[in-house]
Amino acid sequence: SIALTVWGVGIWVGMSEKCQGELGGKYEDLLLLFQINVVLLSVQAVFILSLVLCGALLLGWMMTTLSDADEARRRMTGDAGGPYDPVSGGGSSEEAGASASA
Repeated sequence: SIALTVWGVGIWVGMSEKCQGELGGKYEDLLLLFQINVVLLSVQAVFILSLVLCGALLLGWMMTTLSDADEARRRMTGDAGGPYDPVSGGGSSEEAGASASA
């Protein structure tokens, strides 16, 4: 829909006065419908883009908040993390090698 918005605005802006005059004379309703459609698509495109940006900001805020909360919980409990913890790595590589060779 954003591509259609850009295309519609491009057509509207690129339309010469002569072309607009002829379309307005023969197909006045069609020209008006086209202009209304371009305006509505522009409003929709702005809404979609703002929704996507707000979603990205919310996701970034949630990631930093959850990460900070997890770090604070570890400091308070003294938890070093589990075997699948990306921060602590879940143990040393020597332990993994010793268990694999046994």
